[in-house]
Amino acid sequence: MTKNSDTASQPQEGRLPDFLIIGAAKSGTTTLHSYLERHSMVCMSTPKEPEYFSRQEIYEKGEAWYRGLFSEARADQLCGEASTTYTRWPHTQDAAGRIGKLLPNAKLIYIMRNPVDRTYSHFVHHTRYAINKTFEQALADDDIYVDCSRYLFQIKRYLEFYPRESFLFLFFDDLKENPGALLQRIQAFLGLPEEDLCSEGLVYANVAGVDHYIRHWTTDWIRELPGMRQLRKMLSTETKQHMYNFLKSSFIGKKMARDYNPPEMQPGTRERLIELFRPENEALAEFLGCDLSDWNR
Repeated sequence: MTKNSDTASQPQEGRLPDFLIIGAAKSGTTTLHSYLERHSMVCMSTPKEPEYFSRQEIYEKGEAWYRGLFSEARADQLCGEASTTYTRWPHTQDAAGRIGKLLPNAKLIYIMRNPVDRTYSHFVHHTRYAINKTFEQALADDDIYVDCSRYLFQIKRYLEFYPRESFLFLFFDDLKENPGALLQRIQAFLGLPEEDLCSEGLVYANVAGVDHYIRHWTTDWIRELPGMRQLRKMLSTETKQHMYNFLKSSFIGKKMARDYNPPEMQPGTRERLIELFRPENEALAEFLGCDLSDWNR
């Protein structure tokens, strides 16, 4: 089990993470975070997405603040966090450069999804606040949806600071189809003793669409209440899911489900995006040595 060198050198100042889940957004990062929280030798940050390296106002809080996120970690644990904004270049601060400078020995986990599906899910994610434009309008207004799905483009930014061996590249479909095998790969990559992280049940975290919409409006404000951070750590994933199910089945939850109706992707838009991403997908497949032809259909 490897640790970041800075962790051992300055224990009095708190801890720095040994690994980061850097994206991609809407590809299962929250699910991975939830599974890894179950490992006895891992301490994941709260909040799940500190966004320390990508948001200037948070970066200005300083290294001591960031170290404090892992202050509860035991000396024998690995520390990690999962901020998807770390692979939103160039729409955020230079996360790759900042991470490379502060955490030169960190391990990086990057999980990817069919880029067309991810792009649309990213848009739907934004509609949890308000539905005020179509998917096609959102694409025209902001390049972020497409740029976050240009996976090799994002990877190459990190390759300026890290060797290939520092990365573990994963796929969303594998997480859905066989989470146990994928979690074994992660534990081996991090040098962790293998534990059955699915024994408490499968995790379905941060689901886009109506569930995400209801979660945002019924539970996000609760997280801001005093003491909720400590309370949430005491509750199991299953207990938190039961609480959400109760809210979802309430009168308010049912009304929200009826009212939520994000614009669908137009058929022509899917075909256009497939062609847009085709060269990116082929280059990524060559880089990873894998078959991504399903993404081009």
